[in-house]
Formats: sequence, structure tokens, C-alpha cells
Amino acid sequence: MKSVALASLLAALLLSLLSLQQWNASTWLVAPLMVVVGVLGASALQGGWSWLSVILGAISPLVHRWIEPHSPWLALAALCLLWTAPRVWLARTGRATVTLGLAAIVFSLLAGWITMGYADDGVVQTLAACVFAGAALSILPLLSRTDTPVSHALEVTARAIEEGPARESLLRAAEVHRSDCRDRLADCLPGTSWRRLAALADKRAGLRKSADADRDRLDREIVSLAGELTRSRQAAPPATDSTNAVQSSSSTEPGTPAPQPSADTAVPACPAAPSAERNDALAVEPGIVNATVP
Repeated sequence: MKSVALASLLAALLLSLLSLQQWNASTWLVAPLMVVVGVLGASALQGGWSWLSVILGAISPLVHRWIEPHSPWLALAALCLLWTAPRVWLARTGRATVTLGLAAIVFSLLAGWITMGYADDGVVQTLAACVFAGAALSILPLLSRTDTPVSHALEVTARAIEEGPARESLLRAAEVHRSDCRDRLADCLPGTSWRRLAALADKRAGLRKSADADRDRLDREIVSLAGELTRSRQAAPPATDSTNAVQSSSSTEPGTPAPQPSADTAVPACPAAPSAERNDALAVEPGIVNATVP
């Protein structure tokens, strides 16, 4: 479902780009809109906002304009390739980087060739070509598991500082965001807790040669905020009523008598014991028996 939404968004952005090129309006109005389209396309393929997606997305319309007089389909392929570059940058291994890089080149060339091949054949053909190009580009995130922009920033800055609690907290937070927060695009926006943690980590990486007091203060802030974020994502589900009853019965002090069942509560019948004598000290309430059985 996520891939379908990504393919639809990319198709809409490509169609908007082609429409803006044919729009007879002032360049001062068209150029900012094309920059917005480029930033959205690169950020959508990356799975979040980062400085790399913003820069490459912003210059992608300019590259398209430079190459278009020579080869329209190659110009659109170059634009798509710039959109896919931030995703390739988030690959975790060298093999994944090579795989995603080759796939980005192939899919970008295919998207540019198909889209511009049917761009002048009518609205329906252009729409179909954009949908095909969006579907081809949306395959890229499925080929290999990559970092999120936030987890990548946290891990890079963590590797840049020395061993200590701050580094361990940043690496733990990066793993949590990579595994549990992949679909939370809002974490990449400025002002959120995860972006504030990334900003603290970046500031801490730049204070390696500063006073110990400043580094200790930043370390405490990083450990506190990272611990808060990781605990909120790894919190256990609330206990059920039966679990609470088991815990309350097991936490009863030895000298406290066990609660007796009410008169209205039906006690299940038990088979007769082999001996007629009964030791009251060994009598166990049914609730406590159930508490000890897994």
C-alpha cells in the first residue's frame, strides 16, 4: 500500500512538472513551483526531509532545463536520477549501495524514455506514461533496506564522538528509529524531538576539543532525550486485569491472610481426596493456584 501511494505521488509530481513546462507564465512564477516539485520528489523517494534531498531536489529542475534542448528524455532521466540519489545515500552496506545505484540509473533512464516518448500523444497517454514512471521509481525503496534520514544522521554523528554514554545512547536511538519509526515522516520536520536529538548530536560532535563542562552538559542532555524517546517507543503494553490480579496476589506478604472468596462466588467441586484427613496448612486458594500455572 505504501508503494502504491509513493508511485501515485511520483506520477503526480512528474505530471505537474510537464504541465509547468508548457505553462505560458512568468519565469519568476514557474521556477519556484518547479523547485518545490523537485524537493517533494526527492524527499518522497528518500522517505523524509534532509539537507541532501532538499539540495538535489532543488537543482533537479535546473539540470532538466540545461539538458532538455539536447535530449528531452535524457533531461527527465537526469531529473529522476537526482531524485533517487538521496535514497541511495542511505544504504547501509556497500553491496546495497551498488545495487540501489545501478537500479536508480536503470529506472531513471526507463522513466525518462517512456515519459517523454508519450508526452506529446495526448493527455491520456501522458498520464499513463507518468504512472508507469512513478511505478518504476517506487520499486527502488523495495530493493534494499535503508536508513531513515533521522537514524542516518544520529549514527553518523555518534561515530564522530568518543566512546561513552552519549555515543551508546545515540546508536541505540538510531536503531530504534530505523526499526520502529520508519513511516513517521513528521520526525524529519524541524522542531520535533528526534530532530532536536539530531541537532544536539551534531553540536556534540563539534565540541570534541572544547571544555569538559560543555561536553558533559551536552552528554547529559543527549542521554536524557535519547532515553526518553527510546522508552516511549519500547514501552510495554498495559497489563490486563488478570495480570494485575496475579501480581497483587503474588506480592502479598507472608503474614497477610489470603483474601477469601465471597459467598456468592461458586467454588468448583474438587474430587475426593484419597485420605479423609485434610491439612489446613496446605490448603491453597483457587486464585493462587491459577496464578502459579503458566
